[in-house]
Amino acid sequence: MLAAAAVPVALWHRHEMQRRYWRGTGVDARRGRRPGEGSTPPRCAIVAELVERVRLPDYGDFSEGPVPVELFVANIVRGGIRKHLGRNGPPDIEALGDPAIVSLWLVLQGVTAPADEAEAALAQLREPAPIRQLRRTAEEIASARARYVHERHAYDLALQHWEEAGHVNPGSHGLLGFVLDQAEADPALWHAIATEIDLDDGDQLKTVLWAISQPECNPGTLAAFLSAIVSSRKLPELVKKDRASPGMALSKRICLALKRWDAGWPGAPWAAPSQRHAAATATSWAAAVRATEAEVGPLDWPEPKGLFRAWRNPVDVEGRHHWDPELGLMHPRPRETDFVTYKDDA
Repeated sequence: MLAAAAVPVALWHRHEMQRRYWRGTGVDARRGRRPGEGSTPPRCAIVAELVERVRLPDYGDFSEGPVPVELFVANIVRGGIRKHLGRNGPPDIEALGDPAIVSLWLVLQGVTAPADEAEAALAQLREPAPIRQLRRTAEEIASARARYVHERHAYDLALQHWEEAGHVNPGSHGLLGFVLDQAEADPALWHAIATEIDLDDGDQLKTVLWAISQPECNPGTLAAFLSAIVSSRKLPELVKKDRASPGMALSKRICLALKRWDAGWPGAPWAAPSQRHAAATATSWAAAVRATEAEVGPLDWPEPKGLFRAWRNPVDVEGRHHWDPELGLMHPRPRETDFVTYKDDA
């Protein structure tokens, strides 16, 4: 989530910034282009888009987290129309002349279009600097909104788990069965289980080995799992058990996960929230592998270059301290503040 200072609250709740940017004539087109000339769309197409923009509600009335960037852009359009008409009141797009229509279209492109198209539009304005600032602000607002939506989804998912199954003992179904029965993949939960794993619990071990094989799994979960193995000094024991009972497929799944990391695992790894797993290093992992190979023979595992780092934990993983991996239960009801970082300072 962006810090409050990065996106001023005034941008979300008041009109000062739009009025400031529309003051004067600096955002007018350099020369009298007409709709339909060159890359400029015909007037009817521009008007149709402007109408769609101004139909959106004013963001001053929006209260569900950071304002969507679409509402911010709509207010830019409203401010531009009022500036060109020289009066307040409902925006009357049809009353605008062709130069004003072109100017509004260039501003809209400068704020919302892909970078190359935006620069082409900004180059046609007499003073593009204010619109570049609006574009940066729009990008910050979009980022803040995306973060909020992600955090809300994580909270809603945790709440759903708690309400539907989190307080019901899965019994003989086991932790892996509980995870497999979830309607939606929950990498944050898998990560929380990996960071607090009891390696003597076969069900937890099967669950994490399954998790690191899933496409949705974050590479930080693999790092947390390997860190737990290093801390426990149980790698030789685990490999021996795996070779005696291949059904666990521990060596195979770790090897495939390390190959996936070596090939470029997508996503920034998450940190392990438990301090007892945070100290693992590539050196200690390599030493554990060498010691194990001395006892059981070659493992042929790729070296996890760059996997063990002090990654920052996402909020939706930190919020999973409610989970008891041994039971697959979430004891207290999830708190929204454990997941959602946005605060309305207005």
